[in-house]
Order: sequence, then structure tokens, then C-alpha cells
Amino acid sequence: SASADGSSLDLSAYVCGGDPSAAVLDLEPGEGVTLSSTEVACVQLPAPEGQAAYEVVATTVPQTLGTSNMTLAITGASGQGSASVQASARAALRDEAEAVGLSAIQYQWDQRMRQMEKDLLPAIRASADRGGFGLMSVPTVGEQRTIKFSCVGFGGDGTFPAAPEELIVEAIVVSDKAVIWEDIQNPGAFDPTEYAEIADTFDDIIYAVDTTYFGSPGDIDADGRISLVYTSEINRMTDEILGSYSQGFIAGFFCPRDLGSPTFNNSEMFYLVVPDPDGSYVADNSTLSVAQVRSISDNTVAHEFQHMINAQTGSGSAQSLWINEGLSHLAEEVVGHAVGRAAGFASFAPGNDLSFGDVQTTDAWRHHYRSNFINLSIYLSAPADTGGLVLWEDPLTENTFPMRGAAWSFLRYLLDRFEDPALEWEATRSLLQFTAACGPGDDQCLDSSARDAIEGTFGASFPDLVAEWNAMLAVEDRSDLGGPLELRFELPSWRLRSFFSVYPLDPTDQSLGVQGQVPAELFTTRTRFVRLTGDASSGATGLRLMEGISGADLQPGVVPRMTVVRTN
Repeated sequence: SASADGSSLDLSAYVCGGDPSAAVLDLEPGEGVTLSSTEVACVQLPAPEGQAAYEVVATTVPQTLGTSNMTLAITGASGQGSASVQASARAALRDEAEAVGLSAIQYQWDQRMRQMEKDLLPAIRASADRGGFGLMSVPTVGEQRTIKFSCVGFGGDGTFPAAPEELIVEAIVVSDKAVIWEDIQNPGAFDPTEYAEIADTFDDIIYAVDTTYFGSPGDIDADGRISLVYTSEINRMTDEILGSYSQGFIAGFFCPRDLGSPTFNNSEMFYLVVPDPDGSYVADNSTLSVAQVRSISDNTVAHEFQHMINAQTGSGSAQSLWINEGLSHLAEEVVGHAVGRAAGFASFAPGNDLSFGDVQTTDAWRHHYRSNFINLSIYLSAPADTGGLVLWEDPLTENTFPMRGAAWSFLRYLLDRFEDPALEWEATRSLLQFTAACGPGDDQCLDSSARDAIEGTFGASFPDLVAEWNAMLAVEDRSDLGGPLELRFELPSWRLRSFFSVYPLDPTDQSLGVQGQVPAELFTTRTRFVRLTGDASSGATGLRLMEGISGADLQPGVVPRMTVVRTN
């Protein structure tokens, strides 16, 4: 504090490394600690006796959306250092044969269905609660019906002006849990054996797994089955958007209006793309084989079925988009496990530390697992560029890939950390049934309720879980660790690094004992990764997470977390 001629000026200089009251993090390799709002103001790392390395993960998880201008200050006896800039290029997923963009059109349409679903949820749940809305009879093979082409031609938003309002469909297979319908304008889309396989896969794998993990659908038409409608009108949607399959295609969806309005079909129903071996349905005559359709349509049904069950029978807390999508991508994973086990791979199950080598030649990888790892790679390549675990939309990007990768990985981490692999379905059902007292369109309430559902199901603080999940992504499956990791920093289901030719996460590098500042301007749930390395000459190191401009302590409402894991 200084004064001159009656004027005063207050100045402060905070040297965290010299604060005798600061906690000292005396960690062994593999150990870590998560620091809360007050603790991030100053901690010290002791002078190493030899080589030492730490991962420092800074995040902010406030209840309201916003950006916090933070800085990680590193203090020590050495001179000023400069932090490297985190890389943004995405590292390639092993065996990635398709461009990421192939999924974009499906994800965009899926997003529109979730937005439509929001305001319809009360009516959807009311219909499901009644039971037997339409009391439809069980169809017989060969029977024809006229149905609404809901959400596209009938009740659509004008995006597809050429779409018909109605489809005439014929029952091809009636199984225990499914009715396979074929649009009469595309007869023989699959041969009888293929249709039978589709029905068997739905009954024995998709229906069995999704209902175990998420609960039973509402069955509003009281026929005891889910309708799978294969129609070339889905192909024509892709044609109107892209004119080609080369950049991706819409694989299928369910229309929320079919579940909550007597004007529509009043039936649990999926609309699905058909093979196009001659390129008849798109402008550039590109083709879509039976194998390509099967490679994605079964997975799409597994994904969409969670959304359907959640909309009909969930209690609202799992309706915030990030957790809703995370659960659907979890459905892809666990259905993939069941596909693998049916093919003779008994180890395909949660908790078995599966590597890329274990799965790379299997249908489970090609059809079910791979998209989750692609999405995760996009999150890992730039984790500070997405607010992935918030609300209905990521306010930082229109691209939902990183949100999907983050949400799936976060839920998988929670199940691995807290649940018996054989009973993890109890936790996923709990998430769906955790009550949200939110009105239609109340996104902020749904986001808060999703956090409550996570804390109520797993019994731990949501901010701590987000921070420690991110720390896990930094240290899991590392070959250079100097000791065994604490269990909270492991992912028992997957050996993450084996799936990437180069692991996408690229932390900012700094030296122990060298003064420096790493900017960490973080939106809600965004994360900054810093790697500190040094040796016996480094001396002690102070760490301070502070307000980025003034250098003041962070306000408690920012809900900052700093996780420090010693790796060597």
C-alpha cells in the first residue's frame, strides 16, 4: 500500500510458493487429490528427489452457465517460463475407415427430434401411463396398413417438401418383440433371411439389453411389440439434404409425435433407411449396400430406443440433452457387448479392460463401439472448446460430436467407478427415474436436475466427479506411470490409449519450479490440462488457480476444481 500527495494505491503480489500455510501435496506416483473452491488458492508440490511428473486438471462446474477468466499460476525459484499452446488437431482413431462427417447428418436429425420431444414430454408420458392408447391388434404377416410419415411428411417442418404424408407398409416379420414393416414402394429391400435376422437381433439383443438398462417402453398401442418401418423415404431425406450417401446418411429415428398425439400413429415405431444398391434414391447415384445399412441401422435402433424409453417412462432428470445422449451412446456400447458375446467373445462386457486388439476385427467394433471412440477423440483433441455436460445445447459449438463423446465417457466412468459390472443397469434405471420437477422447456432446471440425478445415484459431488473423470482421461492406461493408479483415476472397461494411433489429449507443458502462467478461460464444465515435469534441481513448486485479470481468489460461485495426479 502506498500513498502520495493524499492519493493512495493498493498493490498486491501473491507468491504462492512462499506461503508457509499452503498445503503440501506429498503424493506418491499414481496418487492424486481434488482441490475445492478454497483449496485451489494455493498448494505446494515438494522439491522432487529425482524425476517427477504431475498432471494438473483445472475445471469449473458452476450451477449457472458462464465463462470464468482464470489463470493457473506456477511459482518457484527459477525464472519465468512460457506455456505451450494446447494442440487442436484430432489424432486418428485406429482403423478409422470412414470420415467423421458420415455421422453428422444423423446426429443433426437426432438433435431436431430431441428438440421436438421437449414440449411433447407431458403428453408422451400421459399416453404411456394410460396403457393401450390405441388397442391395436397384433398384425399378421402380409397385412398392409397405411401409416403417417410422422415428423417428415405429416407434421413436418417443411424441410422435406417432397415427403409423402402417408406410407403404405406391409408386415414382413412378426416376432416376439418386433413387427418388421416394409414400405410397398421398396419391396424386397432385404431378403427374407435378412429380415428374419433383423427381427432376431432386435428381440434377443437390442430389446433385451435396452429394456434391462433403461426399463420397458410404454406400449401405447398395446400390441406388445415395437414397429420397425423400412422405407426409402428415409433415403430421400438424405437425397434432399446431400444428394449423395458419400457424406453420410440418415439411418433412422422415432418421431416423438407418434407417442404423444392422437393425430399421429400412436405407436412405438422406428423409421429406417433401406439399402440402395443401384443408387436409385439419390441424385449422384451413389450406392448403399445391405452391409452398410445393417452396420448402422441396428446401432441406430439401439440408440433411439433409449430415447423412446426415456421419453415415455423417465421422470425427467435424464432429459437434459447431454445425459440423454450419453445414455443412448451407452446403449450402443452395451448392445455391442451383447453382439460380441453372441458371436462367441465372452469377455465383451463392462469392466473387462478391452483393448483395440480385442475388438478390432469384430462386428461389435464396426457396428457399435467405433462411433463412441470417434466422438471421444474429438472431445479429447480440444476439451476446452466444448461445454459438453450442460443443458440441451452446447453453447460453444453446433457440432455435437464432442458433447456425445464426453457424455458417453463420463457415464461409462461413473458406472465403472461405482457399480458392479453385472448390476450397472440398476444405476442407469435410477438416472431415468430420478424425478425432475421441471416444466416443459425449462432447460436450466433440467440441467440442475441432471446433476442431482448423478449425485443421488452415485453418492458423490458432481463437480468432483467431472474433475476426476477428466483426470482419468489424462492418466488412464499410461505406460510411463511410476506407480499404480488410484481406482478413481482408472477406467476398468477400456484400455483407452490402445484405440488411438496418437492419443488426442495434448496437455500444456510446464516445468516444475519454473514461474509461469497458463490461461484457463473456462466456460462451465470446460477443462484445461497441464503437465508439470522436473527433477531434483527443480525445487518446490506452488500452484494457484486465480482470477485471470486481477489475480484475486476465485469466487465460490465459480465452483473451480483442480485435480493433481502424480504420474512419476
